[in-house]
Amino acid sequence: MRPARGRGKPRGGGGPPAPRIRRTPPRRIIGRGPRARGAPGDAVPAAARLCLETPRLRLRRLRLADARFIHGLVNDPAFVRFIGDRGVRTLADARRYLRSGPLASYARHGFGLYHVALHDGTPVGLCGLVKRDALPDADVGFAFVPAARGRGLAGEAAAAVIEHARRDCGLARLAGVTALDNLASMRLLEKLGFAPDGLVRLAPDGPELRLYGRAL
Repeated sequence: MRPARGRGKPRGGGGPPAPRIRRTPPRRIIGRGPRARGAPGDAVPAAARLCLETPRLRLRRLRLADARFIHGLVNDPAFVRFIGDRGVRTLADARRYLRSGPLASYARHGFGLYHVALHDGTPVGLCGLVKRDALPDADVGFAFVPAARGRGLAGEAAAAVIEHARRDCGLARLAGVTALDNLASMRLLEKLGFAPDGLVRLAPDGPELRLYGRAL
């Protein structure tokens, strides 16, 4: 979950326009539920790399070449505080994190966390869908670099992901989870139409988290 403020809304009220989905040839839809499959890492063909586009952002599937960016993001103090220490100390660790997390999720579910960049190519964060064993629904996850926070980028990216979940993945409901003191992420989820749904632990010995949900 993103550790800092975002101001975007999924629809209405001055929020970001509905995202455009750009597909690379051949024209086939990627990330459409668990039937979508691809080999992990950079072996995934270009045609299998989902691209969501918003007025300021492009979202695509992560690849092993993103290891340096991931290394910096997951070691940001706010990421460690609100999301957790992923044990990524080296670039090799970052590649392991990519293989066992986002890349494995693409192969298993057809969706996962996506790389988020400005239109000029500057990487600014992660946003996407995470399917956890402890939750019946996929949840929206987001994390942005310090320079990208407070600019509404997380809301803009998350709105695109929510539309992607409904239109391309065929999901009927999404969840959201935040640390109990992550007020910025709570506000963002509520702006995106999520409602509080109690407390949850993702692991028996894990911290108690705030759970949100919304229908699509």
